[in-house]
Amino acid sequence: MNTFFLPPPTYVRQILDTSSFQTLNEWCEQAQIPCKASGGWTNQRLGLIDKASLCIEIDQSGQIGIGGLKFGETPTTIARYVLCIAAYHLHNLVAKESVRGRSWAKVTAPKGRVPQARVKTNAERQRTFRAKTKAVRLS
Repeated sequence: MNTFFLPPPTYVRQILDTSSFQTLNEWCEQAQIPCKASGGWTNQRLGLIDKASLCIEIDQSGQIGIGGLKFGETPTTIARYVLCIAAYHLHNLVAKESVRGRSWAKVTAPKGRVPQARVKTNAERQRTFRAKTKAVRLS
């Protein structure tokens, strides 16, 4: 899954066009994954809204509209994007548990990050620094 910036959600009185809205359970079915929860939590409604720029709107009834996402892709891919936005941007635990471990939902490391198996100790960092700068000990 590609990483991109999403602004914080905006709270509005009402989202006007809710024709594309579905419940979390329906988005999971469209993404071809099982929903890992049951009950009222899966009835939260999410959908795509027609906006020019990236935005997330939440209305008074709790419906969430995601705007500015222009996809020329399959409905499955669109559903996966919606679930990942709900999981990792809005911290929706039902969506997060449903997409956990999926190869398309993995967050990528930022550019320039050194791929290491473990974190260096202070002594190892000092040795590396001294080797690079040829620092001289004074004692």
